[in-house]
Amino acid sequence: MSKNQYDVIIVGAVFAAFAGVTASRNLSQKGHKTLVLEGRDRMEAELGMTNA
Repeated sequence: MSKNQYDVIIVGAVFAAFAGVTASRNLSQKGHKTLVLEGRDRMEAELGMTNA
């Protein structure tokens, strides 16, 4: 069993999801492997991705 290895782990808090995703995207574009952990189970709601 292989372990996941990341260069950067970003831990988000409520209302910080967009900043975490943006930081992850920017770091990934520079070749870093990132993992974003969100404090809530519905990050898409904060990003305005819901269909409500």
